[in-house]
Amino acid sequence: MKNKTLSISRKIHSLILILFCLTAGQLYSQSTNPAVEPGKAAGTVKIGAPVSDAIAFCGKPQMVKSKEAEDRDWRSGGYNPDKEFVFQLMWDSVYVFESENNKYAIWKVYTVKGKIVLMNLAFYSASKESIDGTKTTGNIGFGAKPEEVTGIFGLADITLGENKVREDSKDLFYGKKGIAFLIDSEGLSNMLVFKKLNKKAIKKINKKLK
Repeated sequence: MKNKTLSISRKIHSLILILFCLTAGQLYSQSTNPAVEPGKAAGTVKIGAPVSDAIAFCGKPQMVKSKEAEDRDWRSGGYNPDKEFVFQLMWDSVYVFESENNKYAIWKVYTVKGKIVLMNLAFYSASKESIDGTKTTGNIGFGAKPEEVTGIFGLADITLGENKVREDSKDLFYGKKGIAFLIDSEGLSNMLVFKKLNKKAIKKINKKLK
């Protein structure tokens, strides 16, 4: 009887060890092979790739807008595009997708001459699968707090001026790394993925956004 009890105990310990290893392996994989790669990609959709790659992954866009139309929409929402990071980058069109219909919550894809230059991943209409799977370096995902982001990425190198529309925001922009985090009172709501910027470009953007 004693030997049987010992055998059962060993089996339980073995199962616990296996579960622990599987969980640890999954977390390590998310951390070392993140779905969102700063400056590079969101899943299989890569910065610099043709927009057809985004359409193949996300499905037919809800709409395609010119830079002028996007500017008008931002202004109608109370924003000043001249002081917003997105408008400091070079692009001519934006493709708007249903973020709930794709694995990495891709909402907007900005392009220049048909090539992807920036992606906006949005929490608000994302599916649970998208929310759980959209992680970047250090396992940072939707809902993360500012201190969690800075704990992994350090201090931001691009600073926006006062934002009257999102007064509670604590957005963090990392030009050198090619990623930005829009954070409100409930945590990380959007990730922006774009080509890494050099020091000259960062300095120019900071000057314009003051």
